[in-house]
Amino acid sequence: MPPHAERRISVRYDCTGHIRFTQFNREKSDRARVIDFSEEGLRFQANFEIKPGSSLLIQVESIDIEQPEIVRNIVMRSFGIAEVKWCRVLEDQPTTLYTAGVKFFLSE
Repeated sequence: MPPHAERRISVRYDCTGHIRFTQFNREKSDRARVIDFSEEGLRFQANFEIKPGSSLLIQVESIDIEQPEIVRNIVMRSFGIAEVKWCRVLEDQPTTLYTAGVKFFLSE
C-alpha cells in the first residue's frame, strides 16, 4: 500500500471552519482550521506536529459546509474526544503547517 493511501470507511465532506482542541495532560488549548469531515472524524491543519495515538478533546467553533444539500443528513460532532490517526507536514507552504486526521471515539 502506498504511504498515503486512502483507508476511509465513510465519505469525507469538504468544509471550512475552525476547531479548538486540547491534548490530554496539557493545559493549553490550540486552534486549527478544519479541512473536511466524515461521520467518524475530521481533518485539520495545525501549526505544529501532533503525535499519532494522542487523544484530543475537540470543540468545533465554526463550520461552513461547501455542499449543505448533500450532507443534510450527516451529523457532525460539535464536541468530542478523538484519536490522532496520522499527522504529516504540508509541503510547499510559506510556513510550516501540519495536517492531521482524527477519529472520534464513538459513544454507544
